[in-house]
Amino acid sequence: DPLYLGWRGRRLRGAEYDSLIEEFVMAVKEVFPLALLQWEDFANLTSFANLETYRDVVPSFNDDIEGTAAVVVGGLLAGMRLTGETLADQTFVIIGAGSAGTGIYDQLVATMVEDG
Repeated sequence: DPLYLGWRGRRLRGAEYDSLIEEFVMAVKEVFPLALLQWEDFANLTSFANLETYRDVVPSFNDDIEGTAAVVVGGLLAGMRLTGETLADQTFVIIGAGSAGTGIYDQLVATMVEDG
């Protein structure tokens, strides 16, 4: 596609990929120290690895993982307020193990643990 402006070379993997991401994150931190990195559209395992590796280095957010989970858990909490029940009273089924489903699971468990 002649209109494609992205990288036309082979996809980086392994140490070469990790080095590029590290260099990018450190450059952002140096040039824009108050910036929030929005990690979007990375592969499932890469998404989680990037968040884990860099969340204490620069403010980091992944909408697929954290944004979707916040909306779902917020909706569930609002529903619990209406019914007078707790999350612990409910049975949840999450279909799929993609980043959104995994993020929902993680946030749901964290919220339930926090609620006792």
